[in-house]
Amino acid sequence: MCIRDRISTLGGIIESKINGLLRNTNTFEEFLKTNRKEVAEKMTLEMTEAIHKGAWLASPEALLKFYMLVHVDLKQYVVKYNFCMPQLKLPKIPLLKSGKAEKMLGKETLLSVESELVKVVQAANATQQGFLPPFLLIEHNKATNVSKCCDSFKPLLSPLQKDVHYLVAYIDPINGYPSSLLKNLIGAIGNSLHDKVSVTFLSLRDKIPKEGDKIELHDSLCFETLIDNVPTLEWDTWIMKEKDTIFEWNIDLKQHMDKVLIAESAVDLNLKLMKWRLVPDIDLEVVKNCKCLLVGAGSLGCQVGRNLLAWGVRNITFIDNGKINFSNPVRQCLFDFEDCGEDKFKAVVAAEKLKKIFPSVTATGIKMSIPMPGHPVETKEAIEEAKMNTERLESLIKDHDAIFLLTDTRESRWLPTVLAQLYNKICITAALGFDTFVVLRHGVRHDLHDPIKDGERLGCYFCGDIVAPTNTMKDRTLDQQCTVSRPALCSLASALAAEFLVSLLNTAAKVGAKSSEILEKCDRSPLGPNPQQIRGDLSTWNLSCLFGQAFSSCVGCSKTVVEEYSKKRFEFILPVLNKGDYLEDLTGITKMMKEVDMGEVDIIELEDSQSFSSPLFFPFVGRKKKKKKKK
Repeated sequence: MCIRDRISTLGGIIESKINGLLRNTNTFEEFLKTNRKEVAEKMTLEMTEAIHKGAWLASPEALLKFYMLVHVDLKQYVVKYNFCMPQLKLPKIPLLKSGKAEKMLGKETLLSVESELVKVVQAANATQQGFLPPFLLIEHNKATNVSKCCDSFKPLLSPLQKDVHYLVAYIDPINGYPSSLLKNLIGAIGNSLHDKVSVTFLSLRDKIPKEGDKIELHDSLCFETLIDNVPTLEWDTWIMKEKDTIFEWNIDLKQHMDKVLIAESAVDLNLKLMKWRLVPDIDLEVVKNCKCLLVGAGSLGCQVGRNLLAWGVRNITFIDNGKINFSNPVRQCLFDFEDCGEDKFKAVVAAEKLKKIFPSVTATGIKMSIPMPGHPVETKEAIEEAKMNTERLESLIKDHDAIFLLTDTRESRWLPTVLAQLYNKICITAALGFDTFVVLRHGVRHDLHDPIKDGERLGCYFCGDIVAPTNTMKDRTLDQQCTVSRPALCSLASALAAEFLVSLLNTAAKVGAKSSEILEKCDRSPLGPNPQQIRGDLSTWNLSCLFGQAFSSCVGCSKTVVEEYSKKRFEFILPVLNKGDYLEDLTGITKMMKEVDMGEVDIIELEDSQSFSSPLFFPFVGRKKKKKKKK
C-alpha cells in the first residue's frame, strides 16, 4: 500500500509505502472462518516487540502494518473485505502550536529543509524505487542553517544539542491531528522516553515531484506537540462497525461496469476455471485469437458458431447465399420464427445473432455464392460474378486461420478445399448423412509435407473419391435436394468439429499435426490425441476414429490441382465449372480408370437413400480381390 501526495504535474509523484498482507480467500466460507483475533494478536505482538527492542529507531516502517482479508465473487462482481491496521490507543496529545510550515519554521529554515528533501527524493529514486520511508527525522542546525536527514531516530531520544532542532517529516494524506499514521510513532517515542519532550512534525501536503532539483512546501503544515511517557501499549486493530462487530465492506462493482465487459469477463472466467482446475497446459489465447471462417450458415454452421463462441473465439465469419425459411429455426439454432419470410440471408442474420449473444465477438455475415464444379457459367455476367466470388473467397480464406466446410452439397466444398490447401490453413469438414456423420481435418500442403518426419500426408474430403464433384442438385426430387438427417446428428458433428479445432490449435504443429490408424500414435494436445477423422453412426451408436491418407490424384488437394490454380487462378476455375470431366482429366483419374481392370476392383453400390453428400460415400479403388489358391 502506498501513501501518496497530490499528483504532481511534473515528474510524477513521490510515494511512501506501508508493508502489509492482502489475503484473497477462494471461498466465502474460508473468508468467514478466518480467525481475525489470531491475525490481530500476531501483528500487534510483532509491532510491540519492534518498539520495546528499539527496532523502529532504524526502521520506522515497522510501526505501520496492515492486513486485508478479501473475498471476490467473480460471478457477481462483489468484493467483501475486512481491514486491520493496528493503531496505539493514546491519551490526548497536547498540541502546542500548529500552522503553515513557512510561518512555523521561518523562510530560511524551510528553504534548507526543502533542499535536503530534494536529496532524499533523489536517493529514494536511485535505491528504493521512488519510495520514501513513512517517517523521516530531519536535523536542522540553526547556527549554520543546514538540514540533514538522519539514518535513525536515536538522536531524537538523546539530550538535545545547542542550536539543533529536529523535525519529523511524513507524507500525510489525512487531515487532522494526530493522523492515524502518526499515532504509532508518537506512542513509540513516548514508550522510549522517561520525560516529556517537545516534537515538531512536518506534514508534507504539497506536490512533491519525483524528478527535478526543487521542492516547494507552500501547503505543508507543522504541528508542535508535547509527548509524554507511554508506559503500556494497547492497540486498536480491526476497523469496527460496533463494539463487537468488525466492519465489513461490500463493494458492488456491477453498477459501475459496462455490461459488455461483464459478459466478456464472465465468458473468460469459465474457460480459465477449466485451465486452472483441469487442463493447466491449454493455451486459451491461441483459441481466442483464431480467426474462423465458416463456409455454410445452416444447421452445421449455426451450431459450430455457437460452439466456437463458447470456446472464447472472438472472430467468426459466415459465408452463405441462402435465405431463412420456416423450416430452419427448429434445426438451426441462431434463427427464430421472426427471421422467417422476410428475405433475410442466413449468413448476415447468423452473425447478428452471435453479436446479440456475445457483443464482444467480431462476427461478419457475407452473402455470396461459391463457384462449384458442374454448375456452368455461360453468360458474361455469370462469368464476371463467378470470378469476383472466386477472388473474394480466396481473400477470405487467406485472411482467416481456420476454415470450416459446413455446406450441404459436395461440390460447394471443392473450391474452399483447394484454397485452404493453397494457403496451408487448418481446414475441417463436417458432413451429415441420415444417421451417419463424418468430421475430418485436411492435411498440410504437398510441398510442406516431409514424409520421413511427418509420416503419411493426411487426405482431404475428396481424397477417397475417384470422381470429380458434379452438380448434385440437378434433376433431384425435394427429398434428395435437402439434407435429411436425424435432428440431433448436427449437434454431435458440430460439437466434434469445434473441439477438433481447439485441440489442433493446442498442438505444436497445428495443421501439420500427425495422425495414425492407431490413436495413441497421433499428435496429442492437452485435450487428447488428434485423429484424422471421426465417423459416427447413430443406427449402431458407434463412434470411430479413422485415418485417411492423401490421394496423389485427388481433385481437391493434389499437387496438380493446387499448382494449376496457383498459376492460372480463374482461368483454371472456369473450365472446372463448365466441363464435368475436366478435373478427372487433369489429375489423371480418367487415364487411371481406363487402365484399371474393373474385374479386380470391389465396387460399392449406393442405395437410393445415399448420395454423393453422404459421408459414407467413399469409393475405394485398387483394392484387389484375393484370388483363391488352387488345391
